[in-house]
Amino acid sequence: MPLSGNKGEWSEVYTLFKLLAEKKLYIGDENQRRIEDLYYPIVQILRYEEENKITYTVKDDIIIETNGGDKFSVNVTRFREKALELLHHIQDNSGSFEIPSIVEFMREVRCTKLKADSADKADIKIVIHDQRTQTDHLLGYSIKSYLGGAPTMINASGATNFKFKVVGLNAALVEEINAIETRSKIQDRIEEIYDNGGRLIFDKVDSPTFANNLTLVDSMLPDIVAEMLLCKFHRGKSLIKDICDDLFHTNPCNYDLVGNPNFYQYKIKRFLLEAALGMVPNTAWDGNYDANGGYIVVRDDGEIICYHIYDKTLFENYLFNTTKLDTPSSSRHGFGTIEMVNGEMFFKLNLQVRFI
Repeated sequence: MPLSGNKGEWSEVYTLFKLLAEKKLYIGDENQRRIEDLYYPIVQILRYEEENKITYTVKDDIIIETNGGDKFSVNVTRFREKALELLHHIQDNSGSFEIPSIVEFMREVRCTKLKADSADKADIKIVIHDQRTQTDHLLGYSIKSYLGGAPTMINASGATNFKFKVVGLNAALVEEINAIETRSKIQDRIEEIYDNGGRLIFDKVDSPTFANNLTLVDSMLPDIVAEMLLCKFHRGKSLIKDICDDLFHTNPCNYDLVGNPNFYQYKIKRFLLEAALGMVPNTAWDGNYDANGGYIVVRDDGEIICYHIYDKTLFENYLFNTTKLDTPSSSRHGFGTIEMVNGEMFFKLNLQVRFI
């Protein structure tokens, strides 16, 4: 049966081939540049496909073993050649596409799916060698590929809706405001609410699960994220670092910013890190990391870099400096209109975080 996938799905296979070819996992800096003298040697890559576990052990050649009893070696140059070939196909195609020559090599190396089986945020499992401690560690990494455009970090869904109470607005204006259908209709509707004496006051996170997950990270995080959404849709700022600057000046939580000016930056970085490594909106989270290694980033030129949880400050700064709040589909996710409930007015905004 032919294998067909989009750029993101093919990127997972590309990551497997490229890492086996390079035998190293390079660390990236805050600007997605590879730090040449900072890397982790790769000992093994583990891939799970249904009941089959495939182990790729890095020696002079790549030793491939399956739990079905297969064991053989493939020259590393073949992974290098196929990684380059696959990169060109990904860059040259769009939508969903097939690459028969790559599928043939995938089957040769016992890789039968574009996406390995995973019930968590880890897209790839790698045994790395930590040269500082001279120990090996099996870690899970989430893969973020720029080959198909800027990837998302938190996907929009009904679970990421934040509910605001509309106060001070004449109810007779609801129909007129909801009828606004400009290109920037969400922002324009909010502007009309405020221009007519109304305000949006945070009420709750629609999803109790997401609300609990946020509160587990920080008791004020639901309120802070709600204020971030208002900064995006009302005050017109999208970059996370710009939104953080805005919160510093408005100080909606009334923190003592004279004593410590980094309250909002610290809490937003913590939120991004937890979302990157384990927390998702629609599943109850216990605080444990699924992607306990960090992020593997496939740049748009095909270079692969890593942001490792071992280098927590660098990882947090990368997330903080390279993410923004995006505008998802309001019709698909059910937000952006004034709703009347028992004589009160409510307005929902939706959270989606994307890399820039």
